[in-house]
Amino acid sequence: RQEIDDKIGVLNKEIMLLGEQLKYFSMERVKAETEFRNIEGKINESDNQKNEIEELLKKISTEKLRLEDDLEEFGRIEQEIGNELLDIKEDSKSGDQKAADFSTKISDIREKISGMTANSERLLAERNGVLNLAEHIKTQIDLNNKEIGERNSVIEENRKALEQINKDIQKADEELKKLDVQEKELSKVVSDLMKQKADIDSGMSGFVSNLTSINDSINNLRNRLNSHVSKYEKYINDIDFSKNRLWEDYEVTYDNIKDECSPVEDPSGMAKEISKLKNDIKNIGPVNLDSVEEYRELSERIEFMTSQRNDIFDAKTNLEKVISDLVNEMQQQFITHFEIINNNFKRVFFDLFGGGTAEIVLDSDDVLNCNIEIKAQPPGKKLQSLTLLSGGERCLTAIALLFAILELKPSPFVILDEVEAALDDVNVTRFTDFVRRYCVKSQFILVTHRKGTMEACDRMYGVTMAERGISKILSMRLS
Repeated sequence: RQEIDDKIGVLNKEIMLLGEQLKYFSMERVKAETEFRNIEGKINESDNQKNEIEELLKKISTEKLRLEDDLEEFGRIEQEIGNELLDIKEDSKSGDQKAADFSTKISDIREKISGMTANSERLLAERNGVLNLAEHIKTQIDLNNKEIGERNSVIEENRKALEQINKDIQKADEELKKLDVQEKELSKVVSDLMKQKADIDSGMSGFVSNLTSINDSINNLRNRLNSHVSKYEKYINDIDFSKNRLWEDYEVTYDNIKDECSPVEDPSGMAKEISKLKNDIKNIGPVNLDSVEEYRELSERIEFMTSQRNDIFDAKTNLEKVISDLVNEMQQQFITHFEIINNNFKRVFFDLFGGGTAEIVLDSDDVLNCNIEIKAQPPGKKLQSLTLLSGGERCLTAIALLFAILELKPSPFVILDEVEAALDDVNVTRFTDFVRRYCVKSQFILVTHRKGTMEACDRMYGVTMAERGISKILSMRLS
């Protein structure tokens, strides 16, 4: 029966699938017919436009012939006017009245000619516009004919597809008829099987009642068996627990002592004796069986830590000695270099100021941590601290100290950024003269805005902005 139900389900799915395909093919057929009608409408519209263009071309041809006739008439009139002018020249002596009349006639003819000329130009312009329109319409007709050809091919393809769809629909109808026949046959088989099932169910009812009673008896026996098994497992667990406790408390096994033990006649007295012995063991206190091993490990650890401590003390002593040596060496070098810088400072100060004296002084014996005081005496002034000098004097004194330090270890390349900004023109000249003399030892790059410094340079670089937002570097050799 399950196999028949599966077959019926498969057939129903196939019927639903064929129905969906039938709906899809019907929609495609309606869509193709609608597109065919749209293409027929466009073809008719293109034919109407073509007829209108042909009528318009006929009108243009007629108008062209009429214009050609007008042009011939203009030529004939012009020839007559020329002949009349010749006659007028011959008969000019006959009278001024005839000449005036003839001039009026010529004016009228000229106006008429000008009007006809304007009309002719207008008609020519209209003719050109109509010809352009006709050319455009002809191009559109060609495009429409091309599109009509493409649509005809599409229509032919859709027609073939529609024929194929109709064939598929016929096949589907035939398949549906076959499925209907199979469904009727299967329905008959199902009804027969249902009758057989009812007969089997009626025969099985008595068997089920007997089976139920037998299952009840089996369940009762199983419950009794489970009860006996649980009791047996409890006894086994009690025996195992007693054996484990015997080993944990007395470190003996049941197999070793079962032959030596005799039955206990007084269990209560034996229990008291056991309790007394346990109390005596508890009063003894805990016994550490690993104390010897722990002592050995602690001794080794103490020896290792002691050696490490001695190494640290030795390293500390060595480091303190190294630090002391370094401090002494630093003090000695500082004092030596300080004296050299002080002598250089005095000499450079004298060169920059053109006289005077200056020195740097330590305010305590701790040369590495003490303060350094700068004292200067420009020409014509008394010796005083740097803070009491003017801005220009402080600036020139700082420059003197800078060059004094630089002379200790000359550098091949020096950059000075506006160090002479606070100097006046005279001191700027002194500064530049000193730098020029010092150029023998080092090369100098001076960043400055002072004119005197720029004049003393060998080469000058500047940044200019000829156009907004565009910077340009210029260089100039001055020596």
